[in-house]
Amino acid sequence: MKKKVLIIKLGYSETLDQMLSLTTSLGDVLRTTVILHFYKDCSVDWLVDEVASPLLEGNKYINRIYHYSAETLSGLRAIKYDIVINFEKLPDICDFAHSLNAREFFGFVYNGFGYEVKTHVQAARRLVELSQDIGKKRSNRDCWQKILSEAIGHMWNGEEYILGYRPRSKIKYDIGLNWATSSKWKNKTWPKSR
Repeated sequence: MKKKVLIIKLGYSETLDQMLSLTTSLGDVLRTTVILHFYKDCSVDWLVDEVASPLLEGNKYINRIYHYSAETLSGLRAIKYDIVINFEKLPDICDFAHSLNAREFFGFVYNGFGYEVKTHVQAARRLVELSQDIGKKRSNRDCWQKILSEAIGHMWNGEEYILGYRPRSKIKYDIGLNWATSSKWKNKTWPKSR
């Protein structure tokens, strides 16, 4: 029987940033898809904000996509998971994730004073360090794929992101620029005049 896995990545809190927000980061959801490589033989559910859901739709490694709502959280509490992975840092989401019925848990837990990780994987502690210490984050030379992979106990061997999205039109250009960033990251916006 396939292992049941729940990934909690709504896109609200950037995994490696200390700022908390309810603004959905599509990039953070995209970056988290790299961990799907390690669960290809499992039945994977993903809890995500509805805004980021199109990034995951059609992904052959995701069994079911759940949109974040009170009703959804209630339903998920009734499911037994083998593994729960929480890459969100909002205290309410941390509490929810840690309350689930799971054999193994990876990711963030809020203990009332700050963030910690509950896992047997030592590498997962880097998540907290890099998200809370700007100096460590700036001096870090590892890519997110490696950090996220190690946080769940796997070695990263160059695996890429896995999207379900497939463009409807033919490719016209080799390079695409994301000029439509959220209000959260105004400094990343490429001006339309350019």
